[in-house]
Amino acid sequence: MKKYDFVIPLKASESIWGDNNELRYLLRSVEENFPVNRVIIISDHLPDWVNKKNVLFIEQGDPFLHHKDANIILKVLTAAQLPDITPTFFWSCDDHLVLREPKSYELRPFYISDLENEPSWWWSGTWKQGMRRTFNYLKKMGKHTYHYDAHIPQPIEAVEFKEIFSNFELKESERHCINTLFHNQVGYHRRYHIGILKATFEKPETEISAIRTMIHNRLYLSYNNRGLTSALQSVITEKFPNPSKYELI
Repeated sequence: MKKYDFVIPLKASESIWGDNNELRYLLRSVEENFPVNRVIIISDHLPDWVNKKNVLFIEQGDPFLHHKDANIILKVLTAAQLPDITPTFFWSCDDHLVLREPKSYELRPFYISDLENEPSWWWSGTWKQGMRRTFNYLKKMGKHTYHYDAHIPQPIEAVEFKEIFSNFELKESERHCINTLFHNQVGYHRRYHIGILKATFEKPETEISAIRTMIHNRLYLSYNNRGLTSALQSVITEKFPNPSKYELI
């Protein structure tokens, strides 16, 4: 199977799980299950436990105070501009996990819905205001409006990403959502729904047995701070107990 560079635009100070355990278990899952060429971490600093011999670390901060997606776009753009980046690479937040080896046809962009069909109540909240802006931008350009910010590792075509974002004006007060903004402009002939490939934890689940059932045979697991219960931590540490080569032993 083809191997891909795996890019992590990290903001280490946002970790709520010990010493950046979000990153630690993402890296363990990537080493165990993903066809990775190399890991590239782009951040203002690395946790002390990261083995710098086995990752490419690019030092880059976060100039936007209230526009997380803009900071991510800049970091992913830095990766896309590397002369030796794999033509297609994956980028991922640290609160994702790869639960099993993907089949070749699963290494593609996945969407959640067509934003055109979302009801009026769906658009509330700060993040969805950014999605609304992204939706309006794509509509104005005559592009499709699929919701690709599925909170999973997503493939990026380096050349196309540079073409789209090198001259895209990022503003503190105008949030856009990276995957939805990018993938709808690339022009895929077919689109693939995330379906049951992902287990999502965005509200507390305290029953270990329920968590094990939810992640059974899933490709990806994702969570937010609210969903990262002690029970979920226990299941994650149980599933990935062994240090990866990206950790100092």
